[in-house]
Amino acid sequence: LHVLPQESEMAIRNVHAPPKRQGGWQNKVLARVVLEAVGYNPSRHFHKITAPVFFRIASKDHLCPASVVRVAVQKAGFKDTQYVIQERNVTHLEAHSTGVKEQEIKPVMKFLREHLGLGEGDAGASEGQESLSIEGAEKLAETQFSSTE
Repeated sequence: LHVLPQESEMAIRNVHAPPKRQGGWQNKVLARVVLEAVGYNPSRHFHKITAPVFFRIASKDHLCPASVVRVAVQKAGFKDTQYVIQERNVTHLEAHSTGVKEQEIKPVMKFLREHLGLGEGDAGASEGQESLSIEGAEKLAETQFSSTE
């Protein structure tokens, strides 16, 4: 298990890090946080999911390998029509620090249109409405997919 960032990921991290230590912040973490993170496995709850799921995975991710996600999805027994997997050729940190590019967001928009029954306008736009807020999209999803909890 690799929990330390790879050299290429450290370069990305250093771009966003302050050039020198500021204030009283120290680069330390409590041991219990690491132990909790090692046991973190959201796939244990996949069987409760009834709504369609969009998985975005990073092919160079050593913290959460793409193969692990694929196995978890397979074990969960999702129907083929219930999920979509988008794989990007990036590392774990690159996946979160490169921003959103149009070619990467298009599959998400397509997924939302298909599973929320939306037209070709902006995601979440209803008739006579040009766009929908995040809150509006959440309300729409809640009305179409009930929770099992």
